[in-house]
Amino acid sequence: MRKYFCHANLNPVQSLAGAALLAVALFAWAHATQVVVDRPDVGSVDNWLWRLWQLGALTMALAGVWWLWFATRRAAWTRSLALAIYALIVFLNTYHGVIFGDDRGNVWEVINPLFIAFCSVSAVALWHRRPRRLAARAAAVPFLILAAADFVNAYFLNTPVIWWIMNPLMIIAALFWTAAAPQTETAAPRQ
Repeated sequence: MRKYFCHANLNPVQSLAGAALLAVALFAWAHATQVVVDRPDVGSVDNWLWRLWQLGALTMALAGVWWLWFATRRAAWTRSLALAIYALIVFLNTYHGVIFGDDRGNVWEVINPLFIAFCSVSAVALWHRRPRRLAARAAAVPFLILAAADFVNAYFLNTPVIWWIMNPLMIIAALFWTAAAPQTETAAPRQ
């Protein structure tokens, strides 16, 4: 089962459909937050029920992004396309708040788990890059730091100053990985 799950070889249409399915599932989960958890405001991190609910989104994002990473070897360019769209959505949600309207908070609840997930993939892929180089391993460290900072601020602190710093860094990280993703593979064997 593990072999089948990790080494699926999706074509471009299947890869993009998988990325869209993951984004829609996360958005639906975020939208259901208001009904299930009944939070008065989207930015509140003091509600423990909300934090527990967000574990579902984080689990979905981690499983989905990792699966898509392993499943898109045949169409690695689809990773870059998905990340470019992600960077655009972060940019629009950060600097042009009227586009997503009332769903702006829900979009953030999709952006954060996806960012943590793609940073974890990025860090592992860079760490295990072949041939193993010190520069690639050093590049893995900022991705881990960014994932940790986003996790802590999104689910525990929600400090505006940290968001002002993190939002452009999230866009830059996604664009960096947009360029690097097709050329980088993890140490997992190819089929």
